[in-house]
Amino acid sequence: MDLGNAEGSLYTAGGSSNALNDLGIKILMNARNELFVSMRFLSGALMNMDFKNGQTIRLMGTDGRYLYYNTMNLTRKFREEPIAINRLYLHEMLHCVFGHPYGRGKRSKEFWTLACNITCEYIIDNLDEDCVRQPISKKREELYAEIKARIKMPSAENIYRLLFANEVKEADSDMRDMLGLGYTGGKAVVSQVPQQNYMTYAREFNIDDHAYFEGAGDDVMKEREIDREKWMHIRELMQTDLETLSKNDNGKTGVLEKLLSAGGSREKVAYDNFIANFTNFRETMHVDPDSFDTALYSLGLRAHNNMPIMEPLEYNDERVIRNVLFVLDVSENMTRAKQESLIKLTFGALKGSNYFTKNSRMHIIQAGEKEVFSDSIVKNQEELNEYLKNFKTYAGSGKDTRPTFEYIQNELIKRKREHVSGLIYFTDGVGIYSTKVQKYKVAYVFYDENGGSGGNIPAYAIKYIFDEDQYERL
Repeated sequence: MDLGNAEGSLYTAGGSSNALNDLGIKILMNARNELFVSMRFLSGALMNMDFKNGQTIRLMGTDGRYLYYNTMNLTRKFREEPIAINRLYLHEMLHCVFGHPYGRGKRSKEFWTLACNITCEYIIDNLDEDCVRQPISKKREELYAEIKARIKMPSAENIYRLLFANEVKEADSDMRDMLGLGYTGGKAVVSQVPQQNYMTYAREFNIDDHAYFEGAGDDVMKEREIDREKWMHIRELMQTDLETLSKNDNGKTGVLEKLLSAGGSREKVAYDNFIANFTNFRETMHVDPDSFDTALYSLGLRAHNNMPIMEPLEYNDERVIRNVLFVLDVSENMTRAKQESLIKLTFGALKGSNYFTKNSRMHIIQAGEKEVFSDSIVKNQEELNEYLKNFKTYAGSGKDTRPTFEYIQNELIKRKREHVSGLIYFTDGVGIYSTKVQKYKVAYVFYDENGGSGGNIPAYAIKYIFDEDQYERL
C-alpha cells in the first residue's frame, strides 16, 4: 500500500479531518487483508469489529466492540514499520479472543495489562508468518524461555502469576513505595522480578492502549456481556478451524491452538451457570398462569355476554433436577476447608438454578482409587449444614475413576433404581478415566494451577476449569 500521494495531498491542502480519518481506515483495511490472506482462521475475529477514530489514545486499542486508532500516529507508524501495524491489529484481536478486556477481576491493573500484552506478543512471535514476522529481542527471548520452562499454558492468568504472584499487605509501606504502585482491593501486588525489570518488560510489551478495557454503568456492562459472548463464539469457531488447518501448517499455530483449547481467559462461564447443564426435563403438575383453555374462553364470550371463562392449564414442561452426583476424589492436595467450600458452592449453585425442587437430591460422594468411601444425600440447606458438621475426610488417592462409575451403575442405578440427572466429578485431572459412554451427563471439574486444559477426558464428558481467583476464594 502506497501512502505517498494520498498523504501528500492531505498535508499540502491543509488536510481535512475526514480525509485523514479515511487514510487511517485504509491502513487498517490493508492490515486486515494481509492477516486474512495469511491466516484464514482469523476471518471471524477480523470482521467482528468496526473501526473508530480515537484521537485521545496513543496508537491503537479496543473495548471488544470497536478497534480504536489514532490516525496521525497510525500513519506515522505505518510509514516506519508497516508490519508493526499488522502485528498490532492481530494483538487487539487476540485480546478479545481470549477475553482480556473482561477478565481482570481483582488483579492489579498495571500487571494485568502487562500480562495480557505478553501473552499476545508471545503468540504472535510463535506464529512464523511473514506478515507479522519481526526480529525477537534478547529480552523477549529470555522471558519466552522462562515461560516455556515454568508454565504449561502461556495464558494471561498464568503469566500474571509467573511474574507477579507475591502479595504485600497494605501496611507494608516500604515495599509499596519501592514499587511505586497503588493498591488493588486493599493489597499491592508485587512482582517476583525487580522493579527495573518490570519497567523493561512494560516498555517492551505495552504497545497498545487499554483505556477502553473497562466500562461502567449498567448499560455498558450489558453491552460488554453481549460482546464477551460473541467473542466466546468466535473463539470456538477459531479452534475448530485451527484443528482442521493444523494438520498441514507444520506447527505454525501450535501455541495459539493450545490456548484456544484451554478456553482463553477463564472467567468465561460462572460455575453456577455451568451447573445449569445438569438439569433434566420432566413434566411437573402445576397451574401454568401464562396459558389457558382457548375453547372455554371462546365459549364464555358467546354464551355469557362477552364474559370469558379463564381456565389455566394444569401442566407445564419445566426443567428440574432429580439426582445430581457430586464426586470428590480423595487427594492430599485438597484441604478439608477447600472440600467443604466446594460442596457449599456446588449445592448453592444447584439451589440457585431454580431447577432444584423439594424432590431434588444431591449425592456427595468421596471416592478413592479402588473404592467409594462415602455417599451422603442432601435435599435442603438444613441437611447440608448437618452433613458438614459431621464431615469426614479420607486419606488416599483418586487416580482411577472407574470404581466410582461401577458403584453408580451397580448400587444407585440397578439396585436402588435412582434416576441420575448428572455427575460432577472434581479431580486433579491426572489418572484413568472411564471410557464407557454414560446415559447421564458427566462433567469433570478441575483446578490446574499451571493453567492446563485439564485431563484428557472422554469425548462424552464436558469439563470446567477453576481459575486461580475462583479457587482461592473457596
